[in-house]
Amino acid sequence: MNESKQKQLIENGNFKDNNGAIMRLFNMAVYKYYKIKEVMFALPHISKEAVLKSMDYLSGEGYLKVRNILTKESADISDDSYDELEVKLSSKGTKLLECAITDPLVDL
Repeated sequence: MNESKQKQLIENGNFKDNNGAIMRLFNMAVYKYYKIKEVMFALPHISKEAVLKSMDYLSGEGYLKVRNILTKESADISDDSYDELEVKLSSKGTKLLECAITDPLVDL
């Protein structure tokens, strides 16, 4: 098995943990948008690719709101450059953090 394949398997195994780390980060500041680059900076132990993968999942499930920094229009992480996007916790994300709902792919 080559090194990139091993790295991918490790990152896939950490998916639930990464999702939880991102959600806990947003729990500290629930009222404002943050640039995706700021989120990556706050989580240096998680690779850029893993952060984007987790944020794509979390926004797809409705836990995070994503918008374009300039236009303030809703956006999708998989369709736009992450340099142009900002995110914030949604009301559904708050429910997840407060344990009103559960998700087997988010380890809080």
